[in-house]
Amino acid sequence: MGSTPAEVGLIENVFEHVTEMAKAWGDLKTDEEKDAWFSTPYTATSADKSTRKMKWYLDGISECIGNDGYSVGGKPSLADAKMYAAMGDVVEGAAFGNGMCDHKALAAVLGEYPSVKKVVETFKNSAGMTKYLAARGKQTF
Repeated sequence: MGSTPAEVGLIENVFEHVTEMAKAWGDLKTDEEKDAWFSTPYTATSADKSTRKMKWYLDGISECIGNDGYSVGGKPSLADAKMYAAMGDVVEGAAFGNGMCDHKALAAVLGEYPSVKKVVETFKNSAGMTKYLAARGKQTF
C-alpha cells in the first residue's frame, strides 16, 4: 500500500480507476458497444460516465503511474495487482468469462499505453505470480 501517504493515495486512485473501468466494461450489452470500447479514441471531455471508453481510463491511469514497471513507489502494490487482474490475466487468452474478453483487442490497446502494459507484464512475471500461475494451471471458461 505504499511507503508514504502520497503513495497510498496514488495506489488507491489507480485501484479505483481500474475498478471503475472494469465496471464500465461489465455494463456493456451489445457487440457494437464492446467493439467501441476498444476502438474509441480518448477524449478529454468525457464528463458523462456513459461515454467513457477504455482509452479514456487508460489515459488517466498512465498519467498516474511511472515507467519502471510498477504503478507506484518502485515496488509491487495493490494497484499493480488490480491492473493485472483486470487486464493481464485476460490478455493471456481468456476467450470467455467476466473480464475484457477480446484479448486481441485488449492487447492492441495496451500497446498504445506502454507504461500500463509494463506494469501488467512486470506483475505477471514476478516470482510470486509465476509460481501461482503455474500452480493454478490453465483456466477454462
